[in-house]
Amino acid sequence: MSGGAAPGSETTCPQATENVRVAPVQVGKYLAQDTIIFAAYFVAGKLGQATSNIRSSNLGPVWPAYGVALAAILLCGYRVWVGIAVAAFLIAFLSPVPLVAAVGQAAEQPLAALVGAFLLSSVLLSSAFTVALARCAALVVLGGLGSAMLSATIGVSVLYAPMCRRIPASVLLG
Repeated sequence: MSGGAAPGSETTCPQATENVRVAPVQVGKYLAQDTIIFAAYFVAGKLGQATSNIRSSNLGPVWPAYGVALAAILLCGYRVWVGIAVAAFLIAFLSPVPLVAAVGQAAEQPLAALVGAFLLSSVLLSSAFTVALARCAALVVLGGLGSAMLSATIGVSVLYAPMCRRIPASVLLG
């Protein structure tokens, strides 16, 4: 009885106590979603690495795992980034890259998908596109190119970061 309330006039807010806990069913649902997304991303990432002999020792010319990540975030929401990050780390860790590069790739892969999903959802849902061609162009430009450039920039940077310690600063600075 704080705040000078009269006896018998105590009120409780049932919503405040109900929203404190997350139902076990929801936690199970989220874990199931993350597990399925983890498995799909891991399989797609391994398929992408199967073509790596074409270009490099780690990444191939196509990366189908990005499409899985973008679709998962668009369909399930932003909370599934954890499954994507864990799968990206495991894919990179099992490949011939340094641990620092694996951690960097695990950070950039879900970040790129989150940015792509945000750009797609904010542009496609907030604007009044009436032509299907405009939606298709936005999908390609924003989802494919915009976030893929971010992913490629960070991915290449973390792959070459360990080599920068071996290059003298005078060579880098000219």
